[in-house]
Amino acid sequence: MPIERTINHPIDTSQLGQFHSGVTTQTDVERVYGPPARTITNSQNGHTALVYAYSHVTGSVFGATNVNAQGVVFVFDANGCLISYQTNNTNDNVH
Repeated sequence: MPIERTINHPIDTSQLGQFHSGVTTQTDVERVYGPPARTITNSQNGHTALVYAYSHVTGSVFGATNVNAQGVVFVFDANGCLISYQTNNTNDNVH
């Protein structure tokens, strides 16, 4: 029995070069990538993380499964300016 499941849309990482620490705002990121999959705010320091995630799974119940996943997390200071971002990409075959 084949399976296929997609969550969100692929993340165009070629756009990341336009984001700069201390300059880029949350609005700038959302203008490019849209609303995040998740927003996390640290109540102690006011930092906010915007989490973007994508996954696509194909395969079969009794055979190999391919998992393609991407993620980008943007961290902003209490004033809404970018501190940093981190990417994660996975493409694995699971047997």
